[in-house]
Amino acid sequence: MPRPHLPRDRGKQRQRPGGSVSGRHRTAGERVRGRTSLVFVAILALIGVTAVTVRIVSAGAGGCSGAIPVRVVTSPEITDAVTDVATAWSATRPQVGGECVELTIEAMPSATVASSLTVFAGRAIDTAAAPEPTPSEDTLPTVWIPDSTAWVNRVEVVDRAAFVDDLRSIASSPIVVAMPEQAAQQVGWPAPLPVAAVKGMLGQGLKLGVAEPRRETASLAATMILGEALASTDEDLPGLVQTFRSVAKTPSTDELLQILGTQATAGPASEQAVLAHNASSPAVPLVAVQLDPGAGQLDYPYAIRSGISRPTEQAAELFRTELLGDGAAAALAGKGFRGVDGTVGPGFPSTEATDLQAFAGRAIDDIAAVQRALGLWSAANSPSRTLALFDVTASMGTPIGAGAATRSSVMVAAAQGGLALFTKESRIGMWAFGAQHQEVVPIADLTTEHQTEMNQRMAGARPSASNQSALYSTLQAAYQLMRDGYDPTRPNIIIVLTDGGDSDAAPLRLEQFNQDMQKLVDPTKPIRVVLIGISVGAADAENLQAIADIVGGGFFPLTSPEQIQTIFLKALLRVGAA
Repeated sequence: MPRPHLPRDRGKQRQRPGGSVSGRHRTAGERVRGRTSLVFVAILALIGVTAVTVRIVSAGAGGCSGAIPVRVVTSPEITDAVTDVATAWSATRPQVGGECVELTIEAMPSATVASSLTVFAGRAIDTAAAPEPTPSEDTLPTVWIPDSTAWVNRVEVVDRAAFVDDLRSIASSPIVVAMPEQAAQQVGWPAPLPVAAVKGMLGQGLKLGVAEPRRETASLAATMILGEALASTDEDLPGLVQTFRSVAKTPSTDELLQILGTQATAGPASEQAVLAHNASSPAVPLVAVQLDPGAGQLDYPYAIRSGISRPTEQAAELFRTELLGDGAAAALAGKGFRGVDGTVGPGFPSTEATDLQAFAGRAIDDIAAVQRALGLWSAANSPSRTLALFDVTASMGTPIGAGAATRSSVMVAAAQGGLALFTKESRIGMWAFGAQHQEVVPIADLTTEHQTEMNQRMAGARPSASNQSALYSTLQAAYQLMRDGYDPTRPNIIIVLTDGGDSDAAPLRLEQFNQDMQKLVDPTKPIRVVLIGISVGAADAENLQAIADIVGGGFFPLTSPEQIQTIFLKALLRVGAA
């Protein structure tokens, strides 16, 4: 797996990742704000009980004919530093075309903003929470400062025109392994921890904790590193899943740092987060252990949303210039942030917990590696809502090769083995299809009793006398059922195990199937479709691949039950959400 890439040249335009383009980008509406020097208003974020602070920094009325509102939404840990810079800058009465710039600095978790932006564009990304409510355009930020370019890239997978091209970082913080000092000394600290050594340490005294990587960038980087260290081939993927399931899990990095020394001995975090944790006088102070090679850095990109008015964009650019200046460097350093080049500035906390040498960091901006890591984590830990479709046509009784195993027996063995990949909180159901389809087991919680019933029903499956396969209509009905009962808090998956395509795969029928599916698809309710072909011929493989292309899923051939876990994990990676 590729490691996180080096940071972009912040003075150059950049290529956007592929993805759909939303059909909107209207000019942001004007908002009227009261003129006040500095107002602190506490509101609640729409996730959990995370506090969000809005700070309105006004330039004052002197010499201004109006006001240009610029709403800057920042990752919470950097809000105080950005506000300090904004307050000092606003006192100089910055203007664009004779109008004063009126800044609003607001703290909001990056996952919340990313969800809101992608919902607005038409398809929410997976942030391990229900999608945010659809926002109005005038509530979207003018400028977004998430903790990582990874968040900008994830949004751009859905809306590649979401931001202007000139993306620049304003600060950085290395991603490290936070550990109690005694535990850190046992792995060689203050020397960096070799990534290659981590595999041998797991289960040998090193208990790893991970915050939810779909929300926390430091843990995202850790899952990318673990993926490379523990799964060099596809056959290693089931073992990696077991590792992901065995780590101590917390919803946030703050909560992860609280359990180090008790429930876990090591966990990914930013250097700044470790410094902030220690500043709170915790019972167990932590040190920041760097990795070799490094796990990358939080790079705090200054992302200006596209589609805003030119004066507003110019005002946003002026504030960015201020944040990149020497005065801002001191404000950021005082809060534990390094410069864009990885060096520490005046006022940076000087403690034994971290290395003050310059850090040659890398932004987490390889979207393919990000999606792979998120897909694996989701497959390992997310309870799903899944409907399995089993082919019971007569051809499923055909022996495979010279052995006694039939396609049907391979399908059953593979499906029973595949159940081991689902968490106990998953909801799973089963249909059988041939000339028609019928429910065998309804979608329900995967209790011990439900799993036993599924195994028994699968073991008793027998091919029918007919070789008619109504795969098209079965998939349409399954998709309708999954869409109607869609669960936004978990992956919604259809798995098809079959030895062929639809009995009538003529071009006109395939085109009709395509048209019917397009009517069913709801971009706000993504349903993953995995087609597993058991000993299929070339013509059937072509039809199954065409079906996969239509439904945005994946087709994977299978010849033995032992392949199922690897195939299923590869399938989730291919058809997983951003």
